[in-house]
Amino acid sequence: MITPPFNSDLNIDITVSADPWKRADINAEEIARGAILAAHEQTGPAEVSVLLCDDEAIRILNREYRSKDQSTDTLSFPAETQIGGVTVLGDIVVSYDTAEEAATSQGKTLAHHLAHLVVHSYLHLIGFDHEQDIQAKAMEMREREILASLGIDDPYELR
Repeated sequence: MITPPFNSDLNIDITVSADPWKRADINAEEIARGAILAAHEQTGPAEVSVLLCDDEAIRILNREYRSKDQSTDTLSFPAETQIGGVTVLGDIVVSYDTAEEAATSQGKTLAHHLAHLVVHSYLHLIGFDHEQDIQAKAMEMREREILASLGIDDPYELR
């Protein structure tokens, strides 16, 4: 995967709270950072946070904020607030357990699946959605373009 150029206007705060992300054969922080940089379109100072966690942690967040008592692969928490001239875009949370399981079942590498999940979540932070078919098609098209720029195959091809 090719990492896009550094963007000094974008602060990306990544926290790894689950040991499997640290032990994985990939550099999860670098992949998440590269995926966000590839997807970032905003001008001016911005900030996004990423939490790489496990199923237990994401289940708690999913239950608390979405009233769904189950784990999931990724959650997005858009903020869209201004603090001291910086646009705080929001938070992305990715669970190792569910992401790894999905990557395996879909015949993808964990690295490529992580990049896809982060791009997908980032697009939610900047206003994309997939509640209606037309929105889903636009979001998927943008995901494909961003992932292709990173040398990652179409994640929806396996459908």
